[in-house]
Amino acid sequence: MMFSILRIFLLCALWWAALWFFLPVEWLQGSLLSFAALHAVPPLSIEVAWRLFKRARARMERSAAKETGDATQAAQKKTLAHRRVYLECRGVWASVLKTPDWHDGEPEQVLLVEEDAKTLRETGRAGALAQSLEQVFVAAWEQCGICAWLPVILDADDPESPGWVGQAWRQATQNVEQGPDQPNPKYLDLPGSGPLADRLITLFEKDPDLPAALLLGMGSSLWEVGEKNPGHAVVLVLVNRPGARR
Repeated sequence: MMFSILRIFLLCALWWAALWFFLPVEWLQGSLLSFAALHAVPPLSIEVAWRLFKRARARMERSAAKETGDATQAAQKKTLAHRRVYLECRGVWASVLKTPDWHDGEPEQVLLVEEDAKTLRETGRAGALAQSLEQVFVAAWEQCGICAWLPVILDADDPESPGWVGQAWRQATQNVEQGPDQPNPKYLDLPGSGPLADRLITLFEKDPDLPAALLLGMGSSLWEVGEKNPGHAVVLVLVNRPGARR
C-alpha cells in the first residue's frame, strides 16, 4: 500500500514538474476544473493503466499455470493408466540345456525341452538354434494350434535370426493340420525403447485389432571361447489381451 502511494506521489511530482518547467504555459490556462484535471488525470491514468496491466499479466500467468498443471495431470493420468494396463501370459515353450530349479513339475502353461550341449556344439550355431526353434514351435503348435497363425515379436540382435526362425517355422507348420497359408512368420516390431513389458503394452495399444502375439527370444554362448558357463536357450511366450481365450 505504501509503495503504491509513493509511486502515485512520484508520478504526480514528475508530471507537475513537466507542466511548470517544460510544457507551454498555454496548457495552464483555462477554468479551475480543467486546471485540476490537467494536474491530476495523467498521473492517475498511468497508475490505473499500470494496475490493469499487472492484473492482466497475473491472469495470464494463472491461466498458463493452470494449463501446465492440467497438462501435467493429464500426462500423469495417462502414465498411471498405462501402468495399469497389462497383458496375459498364456503359455511358455523353451529349449534349454538344464531345467532351472524354480521349474517344479510340468505346469500346463510351461513346457521345457532339455537339450545336450555336446550335441548342439557338433551341429554348429546355426543348426543348433534352428533345431531348438523347430522343437519349440512344434511344442507350441501341439499345445495351442492357433499359435501357428499369430505374428512373432523377435527379440534378438543377431541379423541371421529371422532366417533361422523362418526355416524352423516352415518345418513346424508342416506338421500342423490345416496350417496357416503364409510360408513364413509375420514379424512385428516393438515400438520405442526401454523395458520390454512397456514396449509390448505399447504395441497392443497401437494396434487394437491385435488379439495376441508370440514373443520369441534366443541366445547361445556355446561357441564363445573362454566361456566358463555356456548357455543356450530359445524361449517362445504367448501373450494376449486380458479376457482372450485359447
